[in-house]
Amino acid sequence: MAFRAALSAVLLAILLTGEARAQTAEPAPAAVDPSTEQARAHFKTGTKLYRDGNYAGALAEFEAAYALKPGPGSLQNIALSQKALFRYGEAADSLTRLLLRHEAELSSAEIAAARVARDELKTLVGSIRLTVTPPDARVTLDGQSLGVAERASSLRVNVGEHVIVAEAPGYARFSRAIRVAGGQENVPVTVALEPVLGFVDVRASDPSAAIAIDGKPVALGNYLGPVAPVEDHLIQVYKAGFEPFETRVRVEVGQTLVVAGKLGKKDARATVAATAPGVLPPPPEPKPSTGWYGLVALNLQATGVAPFQLNLEGARSRSGAFGLRGGHRLRANVAVEGLAEFGSLSVDDACDQDPPDPDGPGGSMVAPESVCDLHYAISWARLGPAVRIMSSADRLRVSGGVGAGIVWHQLKMYPGQEPGIDPFVLLEIGVASNWRQFIFGLDLFLLLDGTRGIDDNPRNGREAFAGRALSFIGLGVRAGFSEWGAPF
Repeated sequence: MAFRAALSAVLLAILLTGEARAQTAEPAPAAVDPSTEQARAHFKTGTKLYRDGNYAGALAEFEAAYALKPGPGSLQNIALSQKALFRYGEAADSLTRLLLRHEAELSSAEIAAARVARDELKTLVGSIRLTVTPPDARVTLDGQSLGVAERASSLRVNVGEHVIVAEAPGYARFSRAIRVAGGQENVPVTVALEPVLGFVDVRASDPSAAIAIDGKPVALGNYLGPVAPVEDHLIQVYKAGFEPFETRVRVEVGQTLVVAGKLGKKDARATVAATAPGVLPPPPEPKPSTGWYGLVALNLQATGVAPFQLNLEGARSRSGAFGLRGGHRLRANVAVEGLAEFGSLSVDDACDQDPPDPDGPGGSMVAPESVCDLHYAISWARLGPAVRIMSSADRLRVSGGVGAGIVWHQLKMYPGQEPGIDPFVLLEIGVASNWRQFIFGLDLFLLLDGTRGIDDNPRNGREAFAGRALSFIGLGVRAGFSEWGAPF
């Protein structure tokens, strides 16, 4: 308190001497020019406002007076007003200018008082140095915006507490209070904003090409900005007369994904809607997810239908199939495909409750004591078309398929049994997903195979299936490649 009282006394002495100087310096009315009259009016108003405690108004008046008629009195009172507003660094600067510009006009007492006041004001000032991430964030210090150049240099601040606020698209708001003591220089302050979104950095091959994110035009040539994380985003780069570039991406929180948007070849049919100057044109309609695809299929399956009505209680079975599929996604929701599949079913320890007569037509290799220790196998090859209906999403979609065709069966149980050809029907439902151009899927399926071809070769007058359909239920895994894609 004693220090502040002493400083105020010194500056008040400067104010009084500056006011006295202005009063004694008044020339004869006939010699006063208009600018001097205006300067005196501002000075008198500033003095009144200062005594009333309106320091901001006083500062404005003293600055106006000094601009019209530079003199030590106005500059002294500028410093005093700045000090009253707690702008200690600026007040010290004003006194430094006073000594540099007007020392010859000051008495020795005034010079000494100005030096004492300046030096004491400097003890009420420190400085900070900011490090900001991201560097393009908007930063304010005590509500005042800081430019890039200011942030790169040492920032002078008064002693006491200061509030730093930083904001940037895609980042959480940063706010921090710091304390600076007198004489502390270049106090390091790290301003690191926490990302809450992901970012895309789109770089068009043509600087005049437009860029759109999720159907909204955002820039020409280059764009760096935030997008919602863990969501698919459509990026388009387009220009009239060229095939547009299009891709879908997904980014994590804080990730910056660089996308090189290369326009396609020239195409006179590729038009872009005209817009007013300075307005970005709307993007073209997104390309539908269509095109060719190929899949490898692995099936695990089971059936409760046995030849010759064998009892499968306690039997052990193994069944699997390998297949290839190729198709074309005609529209986002419809595809046609062809399938080829090869598989087999092997069963052990089946029981025949009605074994064939060994002496009957064709004979039998089965002895009565082995009727519950039977082994048989069915192998097959399928070929046919299918239609698939699916949801339009690429990342994760539900799909169902219906197929039909021919199946070649071979039943291996008794010697001499011949293969047969029958129709089949396939029903599927499942899910599929794309990672870029790679497809992965999982299906539940039901297969219904005809059996007339097998029954055409009866053993001992017994048909293997007697017209019953050979049905399989199972789980299929699919993996392959497509012309369309989705981000990971």
